[in-house]
Amino acid sequence: MKNMKVYTITGCLECYKLIQQLKVRNILFEEINVMDQPERLGELIKAGECYVHFLVKGDDALSLGDLLAKEQ
Repeated sequence: MKNMKVYTITGCLECYKLIQQLKVRNILFEEINVMDQPERLGELIKAGECYVHFLVKGDDALSLGDLLAKEQ
C-alpha cells in the first residue's frame, strides 16, 4: 500500500535523490510530479508547504531525515 506521497518536479536533482533513497530502502510511495499533474498542487499547499521533494505520510509532513530517523 502506498500511503507515502512524494511531490516532485521534472528535472529536480534533489527530487531524484529522494526517490532513489526511498527505492533503496524499499519504501512504497506515490510520486506526484506537479508539473505533469498541476491539479495536484492543491494537495501540497493544503499540507502547508510550497516546495517540492516533499513527503507526506497520512496527515504528517516529513523530511527525508524525519523518515530515516523513524526507521531506526
